[in-house]
Amino acid sequence: MSLVLINSISDTFTPTHSGAIGTWHWEICRCAAEEGIEPLVISKSADDGIAPYNWENKVMLDYPYGSTLPGMGRVAEAKKRISGWGHIHQEKYNPLVAQAIRDRKAENWPIILHNDPELTVYLRQQFPNARIISHFYNQNSCSEKFRKLISLEAAPTTFSAVSDFTARWTENYYGLPAGTVETLYNGVDCERFRPAETGRAPSPVPVINFVGRLSHDKAPDLLLDAAIALAKHGARFGIQLLGSTFWGGGQPDAYTASLEERAKQLEKAGISVRMPGFINRWDLPGELQKADIHVVPSRWDEPFALSTLEGMAVGLAAVASATGGTPEAVTGAGLLFERDDLAALTGHLASLIQDRELRNKFGVRARTRALEFTWMHIWHRVRQLAKV
Repeated sequence: MSLVLINSISDTFTPTHSGAIGTWHWEICRCAAEEGIEPLVISKSADDGIAPYNWENKVMLDYPYGSTLPGMGRVAEAKKRISGWGHIHQEKYNPLVAQAIRDRKAENWPIILHNDPELTVYLRQQFPNARIISHFYNQNSCSEKFRKLISLEAAPTTFSAVSDFTARWTENYYGLPAGTVETLYNGVDCERFRPAETGRAPSPVPVINFVGRLSHDKAPDLLLDAAIALAKHGARFGIQLLGSTFWGGGQPDAYTASLEERAKQLEKAGISVRMPGFINRWDLPGELQKADIHVVPSRWDEPFALSTLEGMAVGLAAVASATGGTPEAVTGAGLLFERDDLAALTGHLASLIQDRELRNKFGVRARTRALEFTWMHIWHRVRQLAKV
C-alpha cells in the first residue's frame, strides 16, 4: 500500500515556483522512495512553461478558473460566499481530485491533504473507508459552514498541524477536543543546507541574512531598522535580503519601495546591502552560506517556517521573533525577541556582530538543533500517522 499526498490548492509542485507546502511534498516523496514507497502526488498545475518536479507518480490538474467575461468574476465570488467554498470554483476542482484518486485505484490508501478543510469534508464523503489526515500548515480559517462540518467529521479524520502552536489554534478554532490535533513538524535537508566548507575565507565583516517574501508580515523592514540603528553607533556588518514578492512575480509596491529607501540609508552609512531578488531552492544553500547571522523577524504568527530551519542547518547564528511555532524550532539554539521589539532585535544583533566566538557558539547550536528535523525524521512521523 502507498499513500496519496494532495497539495494545497494554493500551491504548485515545482522546484522553482512552489512554496513551503510544495517543497514538503517533494521532500516526503524523496524520503518515501528511499524506503520503497512511491506516494501519489495530486497537485494543481503550474503556469505554462514552469516544469513540475521530476516525480513520476503524480497527477497535475488544471484548475477550472472559469469564464473571463466581464462580470463573471463577481458572479463567481457571490457563489463562493453563498456556498461557503474557500476558493472560487473549488466546487468544480474537488471532483477532479476525487476522480484522480479513483483513476489510480487509490480509494483506500491513506490520504494526506494540506490547509483545506473544505476538501477534507468532501473527500470524507467520497471515500468513507480511507484514512484521511488533514494537515494544517497555517492557522487556516474557513466559512462557518465548513467549520461546523469539519468538526462533525472529526471522528474518522486524523488532524495534524505543523507546530504545537498551530495544533492548539486549530483545536480552538474548529472546536476539536484538546490534544487531538497531532504535531507534524517541518523538516530540512541537512545535506544540502550545511555550513560552508572549512577553510573558506571569512567575510571581512559579519553578514546578516533574511530570506523570504518581502512583505509586511515577514518584517524585513524591522531588520533594516535595526541595521540602521546599529550603523549609527558605528557597527560594521553587511546585509543580504534574499527574496522578493510571490517568487519574483509580484510588482513593486509602496512597501518594497520603503525597503529600498532603508537600503539606501545603509549604503550611505557604509553598510553593504544585497537584494538579489528571488532565489530558487537549488541556489539557496549557497546564498545562505555567504552569511553569518540568520534573522527571522516575522511579525505574524509564523507556524514553523522552512526558512528558520534552513538558516540554522547552514550553521548561522539564529535570531527570531517569538511568534507562532518559531520558539519550538529555535528553543535554546538561538536568540528570541518579542514581536516588533526593535530594541531587543538590535541588542541581539549588536552582541553577535561584536563577538565572533558568540556567533560561532550559536551557529553550532543552530546546526545541532536543525539535525533533529531531517526530512527522514519527518517522513517516519508521516508513516506513523498514515499507518503505512
